[in-house]
Order: sequence, then structure tokens, then C-alpha cells
Amino acid sequence: MRAAKGLLFILSFLFIQTNTFSQKVNQNESELQMLADHVFNLSEVMLHDVANPPAASRFYAYAMLGAYEAVLFGKHQLPDINVDLKANPGILPVVVPKQFKVAFCANYALLEVGRQLMPSGYLLEEKKKNLVGHFASKKMIDEKILEQNINFAKEIADQIVKYARTDGYNRLSTY
Repeated sequence: MRAAKGLLFILSFLFIQTNTFSQKVNQNESELQMLADHVFNLSEVMLHDVANPPAASRFYAYAMLGAYEAVLFGKHQLPDINVDLKANPGILPVVVPKQFKVAFCANYALLEVGRQLMPSGYLLEEKKKNLVGHFASKKMIDEKILEQNINFAKEIADQIVKYARTDGYNRLSTY
């Protein structure tokens, strides 16, 4: 009888652990899919703008740098790639929200950089609203924490855009 109870306990424990791991994997997959979807949204705006390849690569690079910096400053578990860039962007540390939501901040920063850099970037406003709505509706973030995460992502995005304006692209594109 004791062996049966012990076996039942072990099986229950393994089931709970497997279920927990499965939920984390599913959450990670959905967060990666969300990022991929937002990169696709950047592509749609570039197609709308008929962006040439140099402009498109620039938009992708800065938008992805925005997402990367949001994760870097929020989690500090990534290598700092800024030291390897030809011109260090000099992104200043931003106050990290107490309840930092990495998926939200990375996606929001990506969309915000794209919105500010691309001629038809305003088309990404709806995607940002949907992102906020997704996290708010699923009770993943309460409103105060959501606002802190938005401010964090915007500060990162603003610094990336400021850096982007120093790369000389505007002079080159007029030739």
C-alpha cells in the first residue's frame, strides 16, 4: 500500500513538473511567434513604402536593436553588443520596471522604433495598441505595471532613433 502511495506521489509530481515545463515552452513559443509577427508587420510597412534594400536593412537593424536593448537592460542576461559596433550607440540605462515583462518590452520597442523611422510608421500604431490590449486583456500586466513597461520601451526606442539619426543615412539617401 505504501509503495502504491509513493508511486502515485511520484507520478503526480512528474505530471505537475511536465505540465509546468510544457506551459513554459508554449509561452516561449508564443512569445517568439509574437516577435516574428511584429517583424512581419515591419515588412508590410516597408512594402507599403516601397523601401529599397538599404533602407529596409536599416529599418530592420534599428528595430531589432531596439528589441535587443530592451531585453539587455531589462534582464542583463545578454552580451552587450554595443562595444562591437563601429559607433557605440551609447544607450543610457533606463529605469527597469519592478515587474519587467520582457516579451512586451521587446515587441513594443521594436514597433516604436519602426514607427519613428519608417515613412509610414504610423501604420504600426494599431499593432502597438493590439500588443497593449493583448497583455492587458489576459491580465498579464495590471495598468500601472503596463504603463511602466511602456515608458521603459519608449525610452529605449527614443535612444535608438536618436542614434539612428547620426548614421548619415539622410545625407546618403538624397544623392
